[in-house]
Amino acid sequence: MDVAPIGKILRQARIKKGYSLEELQQITKIQQRYLESLEDDDFSALPGTFYVRSFIEQYATAVDVDSDPLLRAFNGEDIDLEKATAVKKAPATVGEVSRKDIRTTQPRPKRTGVIPAIILGLLAVAIIAAVTVITIQDRKENPIIQRPDSVILNSSTDSTTAEPTAATTVSSTVESTVASTTESTQEVLQPEFVLDSEDSSRINMTLKNVTNPVTLEFTGSGTTADQRCWVGVTSDSGASYLFQQTLNPQDTGAVTLPNDLTEVSVVLGAATYATIKVNGQDLPFNQSNLPAGKRIVHLTMQYQAAE
Repeated sequence: MDVAPIGKILRQARIKKGYSLEELQQITKIQQRYLESLEDDDFSALPGTFYVRSFIEQYATAVDVDSDPLLRAFNGEDIDLEKATAVKKAPATVGEVSRKDIRTTQPRPKRTGVIPAIILGLLAVAIIAAVTVITIQDRKENPIIQRPDSVILNSSTDSTTAEPTAATTVSSTVESTVASTTESTQEVLQPEFVLDSEDSSRINMTLKNVTNPVTLEFTGSGTTADQRCWVGVTSDSGASYLFQQTLNPQDTGAVTLPNDLTEVSVVLGAATYATIKVNGQDLPFNQSNLPAGKRIVHLTMQYQAAE
């Protein structure tokens, strides 16, 4: 079976964008000789089938072409690529532009040091309480004015019903303070997923207070057999895929990222038919209920400081 003219579609799109092969090499990080082989449909010159699919996807993304028809053609489907790739992406709606502008122009509130101040205050109160209790106990044991023996005897008789000792009170106060401090620290360090910006094809999010290792879990959320979603995960360099899979309804897949990786891109062929979890927590990447279509979800990780 003859392979569809994938290279012709890619070359036309590159020329339309005004890119030279040298410029496209800088954008995609793919060597120029491999780009030339793609345009010549000389797939045998590439390292292997995995790299052919990956390079087609990266090339198409760089020149704003839907890679799905190209990959289907490479897999042997009889498809009219000229027609399938002629559909242009819908422009962003007024509402989407407004939301993006508002998020860009509005200053973010600065975090204050209220919580650290509360923690220090609690520790100071605990220390003062401990010193006070110890001082009182010391004065009871060594009073400046000695009591008569009879008083001491009566006191010893009543001692069986005495209140808790100073050591018990100090221990209780310190444990309560430490528990409150630990609880406050845990609340501050809970993972937080922030939507930074979005448009019709790209969603940018920051994942705050995450810990190593970061695991991304994917689940197919479609309800019929044709509601599939292709998923690919690339590191910030974009040189190769860390993970890729086609999710049918209820299919699952997962990838654990290298430690301390700060940026990753998740490419979704049909974002409506997939859900994402980060370390078991739902990632709300489609808060605006965007229509079905390809989305790139770019994630920036901010890790918790090591203790």
